[in-house]
Amino acid sequence: MTILITGATGSLGKVIVDLLIKEFGKTNPHLNEKLILLGHSEKRADSLRVLYGIPVFVGDIQSEIFLHKIFRAHKIEKIIHTAAIKYISISNDNPTSTVETNIIGSYNLIRFAQKYNVKEMVGLSTDKAINPISVYGMTKKIMELMFIESGYTVVSGVNF
Repeated sequence: MTILITGATGSLGKVIVDLLIKEFGKTNPHLNEKLILLGHSEKRADSLRVLYGIPVFVGDIQSEIFLHKIFRAHKIEKIIHTAAIKYISISNDNPTSTVETNIIGSYNLIRFAQKYNVKEMVGLSTDKAINPISVYGMTKKIMELMFIESGYTVVSGVNF
């Protein structure tokens, strides 16, 4: 199964990549070939590439051109969506960027997943989406609603 992980260079995305490789890599020696990693940080992307020998595609989920290249080049069967602007203070200071990443980027993923017939997608969310009072919480709440409306899964946690 080919798995796309967004936000692979972020704190939560990197933990998920580490766990998948450590747990499933033991029984699946070709797991590295089945992971498609997307990230935003060149430095962290290079660290992941060196550590695991997996290419990391550096780009932004806001970009339809970037996503089109990824989806067209790979037969993606599952998506784990961790990409987000996640700091409350940064989100409040940069509401437009937060909406572009957390809502529009998530919407782009939904559209491409549907277009390329990806049946399984999990969106990672936060307890801040429950009765949200910050830009971050509001954008994650909208992401949750879009995922649920589209038939995808949402997993919410507390300070992953």
